[in-house]
Parts: sequence; C-alpha cells; structure tokens
Amino acid sequence: MSPNEIRNLVDLLSILPEDERIMVDVLRQIISETLLKYCREKISFNGTNKQVFYKIYTTPEEIDEKPIKKLLREAIKLDTTFKKSE
Repeated sequence: MSPNEIRNLVDLLSILPEDERIMVDVLRQIISETLLKYCREKISFNGTNKQVFYKIYTTPEEIDEKPIKKLLREAIKLDTTFKKSE
C-alpha cells in the first residue's frame, strides 16, 4: 500500500511494523488525552503546514510522556492567541 492509498487509521496501522504500531498507539493516546477537546484526528502526510515539529523515535521505550504533554499544552496556549477566521 502506498501513502496515497492510506485513507484511515486502519490502513496506516496495517502497513506499519509492530514496533512502529506500538509507538503510534502510545503517541496517539498521549495526544488524545491532552488535546481531546481542542482538535480532531486526521491522517495527513507530505504536510503543507507552515511550521512542523517532529521527533523521531526508534523504540517505544524512548517515548517520554511528560515533555510531549508539556509541548502540546504550550501549543494549545499559543493557538488560543490567534484570531480565528469565521
């Protein structure tokens, strides 16, 4: 399956090796707990975002929940300072 054929989370998870699936699950859980009322999940690749931050994890054990949640809370705080267009 190519990235262009991925339409949902099930498609994405079906092509990932087990360690990567575990990391995706752990990170999704952290994000959903922190951002639940602020955003919705979306499959996206080749991001056209103006600014993107990423961290590469090679094992699930490398994932440290505290700094991720801190970064997400800071993003929420910053996002609330922007005027939303209607």
